[in-house]
Amino acid sequence: MPKKNKPYSKPQLYLHIGHPKTASSTLQSFLFQNTQHLKAAGYTLPTDKLTCTTSQSPAGNPLWALEAIRETGDTSPIKRWIAEAGKQATSQPKLILSSECMAQSEWPLLFANMADHAHIHLIYYVRRQDQLLLSAWRQWGLKRGLSLGEFIKRRLANKQPDFLSIVRGWLDAVDLASHHVRFIQAPFLQGKDIIEDFCTHIGFDPKDCTPTKNENISIDARLLLFMSNHTELFSSVHDEEIFTLLSSPNTTEPEQRLKLSAQQFQHVQETFEPLNQSLLQECQPALTGTAVIDTATGSGAANSDLLGEAAQLAYVRDRMAAAPNQSHPKLVQLRDIIGHSP
Repeated sequence: MPKKNKPYSKPQLYLHIGHPKTASSTLQSFLFQNTQHLKAAGYTLPTDKLTCTTSQSPAGNPLWALEAIRETGDTSPIKRWIAEAGKQATSQPKLILSSECMAQSEWPLLFANMADHAHIHLIYYVRRQDQLLLSAWRQWGLKRGLSLGEFIKRRLANKQPDFLSIVRGWLDAVDLASHHVRFIQAPFLQGKDIIEDFCTHIGFDPKDCTPTKNENISIDARLLLFMSNHTELFSSVHDEEIFTLLSSPNTTEPEQRLKLSAQQFQHVQETFEPLNQSLLQECQPALTGTAVIDTATGSGAANSDLLGEAAQLAYVRDRMAAAPNQSHPKLVQLRDIIGHSP
């Protein structure tokens, strides 16, 4: 006689929505590398195509599948995954969906009726804005030819990123079972660590899991500033190839870290810290009053003599000389650019 499916209640869906540049890649790497541990504890992740995992289709970030859903407004792929994962569960279904693209403003309305299919637990990690703006310029702004100063000026003018509005958008549109919003700084995280904080929140013990290192590669400020004037070396804002080609570790020269000027830091702090305190009041009230953009750990102005055009050019030439693949087309293109530099 065939076994009957157990009458489990709706799945618990732990929905990690980003924000971009807030250790999302590190958290996702932890989840993907430890899928079997999670599965043994009753947690299910999707593949990159937003389907159920199999031995041939491992867990992955369904970024592009979700982007297609955002463009079309058709959420049926998410509903199908939830339903199929629920059918395959051998205990109370617990699903994890993590992708940095869901911090975009369209997503709350797309999930407005998803509470009929699962109990939704929103997880949202955010980052102090002085650090986030530096990271965002390095990822997107410089590849569009914006100077760091111009990029900061634009973000300050429209007060972006606006974490509080994103949270309120989800609270207003979606019947959430819970929401967990945290700055990725030690005072605001369980165990002072994003992985431990996430695992504690979903009720998962990571003691037997493979640890995950930070996924982001540090890039010298001189290289970043030089490349912001040569956008022709990037095919898109996602193109990191030239940085990879020039990332040879064969150097003893101290790294110059990208920093905000003292004035930029002050403007960022004055613009965003009141909003940060409002977010704490709403999501972590016991820590209201704890500084997020604190002056003690704020950015300080770098020595301009170490980052000027001559220093940038000298550093790039040094990195080119150490690059292992001298014949790569992008290095050939860069060599031609440098040949025309004063």
